[in-house]
Amino acid sequence: MLRALRQGGFIKTLMGTVVVLIIVAFALDYRGKGVAGMKGGEDCAVEVDGTCVPMKDYNMLLRLVAPAGASDKEIKKAGFSQRVLDALVERELLLREGRRLGVAVSESDIDNELAIGRVHYSWPVAAPLPMALAQGSPYPTTGATEMTTYIRVRNSKTDEFDYEIYRRQLQSLLRMSPREFKEAQAEEVTAARVRKAVTASVRVSDDEAFLAYEHDKSQAIVRTVNVPRSWFERFVVEMSDKDVAGFAKDNAAVVDKAWESAKTHWTADCPLISDINIGFDSPNAEADHSVERAQADLVLKLVKAGLPFERAARAFGKGTSARYGGAIGCLEADKLPDGADIAKAIESLKAGELSGVIETSKGFHIVKFLGKQNAAEAERLGRLEVARKAAIEDAAKKRASAVAADFLAKAKSGSDLAAAVENSIGDLIAVGGLEGDAAEAVKKEAYGSSEKPEFEVSRSFNRSGSPMPGLKKHDLAGRVFDLAKADDVIDEVLETYAGYAVIQLKEKTLASREEFAKNKDQLLEVLQEKKRAEALSNYVARLREKTKKIVINPAFDAKPASSEEPGKAG
Repeated sequence: MLRALRQGGFIKTLMGTVVVLIIVAFALDYRGKGVAGMKGGEDCAVEVDGTCVPMKDYNMLLRLVAPAGASDKEIKKAGFSQRVLDALVERELLLREGRRLGVAVSESDIDNELAIGRVHYSWPVAAPLPMALAQGSPYPTTGATEMTTYIRVRNSKTDEFDYEIYRRQLQSLLRMSPREFKEAQAEEVTAARVRKAVTASVRVSDDEAFLAYEHDKSQAIVRTVNVPRSWFERFVVEMSDKDVAGFAKDNAAVVDKAWESAKTHWTADCPLISDINIGFDSPNAEADHSVERAQADLVLKLVKAGLPFERAARAFGKGTSARYGGAIGCLEADKLPDGADIAKAIESLKAGELSGVIETSKGFHIVKFLGKQNAAEAERLGRLEVARKAAIEDAAKKRASAVAADFLAKAKSGSDLAAAVENSIGDLIAVGGLEGDAAEAVKKEAYGSSEKPEFEVSRSFNRSGSPMPGLKKHDLAGRVFDLAKADDVIDEVLETYAGYAVIQLKEKTLASREEFAKNKDQLLEVLQEKKRAEALSNYVARLREKTKKIVINPAFDAKPASSEEPGKAG
């Protein structure tokens, strides 16, 4: 300060005098604070290994960051209360680390900050910034950013520091005395210096920056073939009762396990049914459902003409049960959608008979009544349908995988993937035993299905992107960029959550060093900030792990308060 007075002339002398006045004003009531809030009977917002962080620190921080005029309920709902508690925990951990490392702040350092009205505060390193939190956005996060705000401390007429204005600001905005505020700021500045010390050595090399740039800016486009299992379940697999019985014999354990889950739907003396459900595309009662009605009439006609009911359900029905032949089991009118309407419509049917088209509020149904069976027959029918489902799933999975492998082989040999897919659809559709209208109707439904194998060209993506949705593996973008040239393929059939896929490179463009050089400085700055945030986050996490007990005042009902486990604070 004396150096500043010698060098700065009248204005600097005057400014130095202001700072001296601040020091004098606070000198008598300022005291160093080794442990926050350890006063007899004072409530703690947080305790960290027995060290109390007082409620006044919680209240001050909440007043600094919470949106003006927000209610307590709104503040809590937005997450401010818990973030403030997390911030106090992190601050206490950093203060303890500061004492261990010998990090300190002088009284003049604090006075210089107060003279310009700058207020330091802590905020969790991984939390959204207060403004983002108020808007319900998860970004941007705090990272290693030094959190500061300002309060009014200058006289508007003289533009000089005014102690009375400063004191009133603390009292009205933060509900703190000058002494309390100065003590709190000493801790906040100390914690900020620990953060700076942790991140001071973080550097990003040019090579590291280029790798990040290349990762983000390189682009690729691929050709893909999606092979869903569900289409093969509906239109490709042929499964007679004899085939199902053979599968059940060879896979008894699988069928037994499935039966344990399904047997409550196949009990004695209940009405057993199979259902072809042709639901409405639009649930609007006023909508025109003539298309669905025509479909239902056609399906009923085909079934009466000899199309097996199970085959018709798979080809034309909607819903999960349709893919395996429409078997429902017991008609539970109070649980099955449209159950009451269906129950009424089949009252006069005998076992094995077919209903007409049943119109309900949600769609059209064609029901096959299997009768009310004794326990042994109900179990036989139930086990047959459980085995049918497992057999169809197994056969469809194997067939879809084999078809995908064939597409892969054709792509590797130089064949056009789009043509390979287009030419295969007709050969895959199973119409064995079907003739005339039945065969044509099944083919039409299969060709029009949104589930059929499909060739697509992807959008452009970078190394962090995905060549296509639904892939089980998450490293495939990198493998695409490893392909040497256009038309090369990833040399395996890839699993998706719905089936299988083949991926072929169409084109790729790698980022260049020349383009990187134009944006290097900005990129280095962004990467360094990201790396600093990561370093600080990891450092705080290690401090938490070493902490024996973090306790949040139960009155907050916050996540961190729910446990008193070592190092846990939400």
